[in-house]
Amino acid sequence: MASINADRAERMAVPIVEAGKSPVANYTKQAGQQKAQASQDIQKDLNMLNINANATRQAWEAREQAVEAAAVDARAARLMMMKCQSERVN
Repeated sequence: MASINADRAERMAVPIVEAGKSPVANYTKQAGQQKAQASQDIQKDLNMLNINANATRQAWEAREQAVEAAAVDARAARLMMMKCQSERVN
């Protein structure tokens, strides 16, 4: 009789376990999708930071070039003035 009861209990338990597999699968699927979305959000944020950093770097390079060009122009102007002054003296 115990063997029959054990078999009956096992036959009742198997469908319960099988029925539990579907919610587990759904839950893990949702969790995976959320994790993928979070990863995409992180990647998006990193890309945005990279784009901003590159734009900032390029802007500073342009500013530095402008400052250097102004310095070259100022040096050229000073040299021209010095040349004019030396020609007046001579």
